[in-house]
Amino acid sequence: MERRLYKTLLSIAQYYNHHLTPEQIEKLFSYGQLLKEQNRLFNLTGFKTEAEIFENIICEAITMVTLQEFEDPNTSVVDVGSGAGIPGIPLSILFPHLSLTFIESNAKKCGFISDVLYRLQLPKGFIVCQRAETAGRVDHLRDTFDIGISRALASTAVALELVSPFVRVGGSAVFVKGPRIFEELQVSRDALLRLECALERLFAVPLPGYHRLIYYAVVRKNKVTPPSYPRRVGIPQKRPLSC
Repeated sequence: MERRLYKTLLSIAQYYNHHLTPEQIEKLFSYGQLLKEQNRLFNLTGFKTEAEIFENIICEAITMVTLQEFEDPNTSVVDVGSGAGIPGIPLSILFPHLSLTFIESNAKKCGFISDVLYRLQLPKGFIVCQRAETAGRVDHLRDTFDIGISRALASTAVALELVSPFVRVGGSAVFVKGPRIFEELQVSRDALLRLECALERLFAVPLPGYHRLIYYAVVRKNKVTPPSYPRRVGIPQKRPLSC
C-alpha cells in the first residue's frame, strides 16, 4: 500500500503542476503513519483507518499548493485549533520556508505536534497549548500573523471569531471547508462586519482520484479586531455571530 500511496501523492501534486521532492513525500507519508499509530493510544483524529487518514488529511493537504498566500518566504502562519497538527504540519512540509505557530488546547495533541516536528526534522514550530479564545488575547499573538488557517474547527462564523484576532491588518484568514461553506457564509455576514473582515475569494479544487471538492474561503482582515473579540471561552460556539 505504501507504494500506491506514494504514487497518489505524486500524482495529486503533478495535477496542480507542483513539484514534490522525494523527501517531502516521505515526510507526508511518515506523518500519516504516525497519526495512525498514535490514534491507537489516544484520540487524535476522527479518521481511524490508514485510507481515511491519507485521503482526508495527507492527500487533501496537497491542495493547499493552490493558495498563493503561502508562496512568500517571509510569511508567518498560525494554525488555530490545530488538533494533531492539521493542516499546519503538512503545510510546514509543503512550504518549509513558513514560520508556523500551532494553537491547540489539548496537551496530548500538543505533545504529538512537538514529537512530529522533531521526528520529521521540520522547521521548529511554536506551540501554544491554550484555547483560541485565551490565546487570541495575548499581546504578542494578537494582530500578528500574516495568515491564520483552520480546518474543520467550527462553523465559519465561529471559526472567524477564533482565527481573525491572530491575523494582522491586511492579512488573511483561510478556512478549509466542505460544501456547506455556501450556507455558512450566508449566515456569517454579521460576523464579517463585526470582526472588520471581508470575504476575498471562495473557490473549490478537486481532489484527484477521490471525486470530491475541497473548498477554500479566504477572508481579508481590514482593520484591527475590536477589543471585545474573541469572547470568553465557550461563548463563540454557544452564541455565534451569525445573521
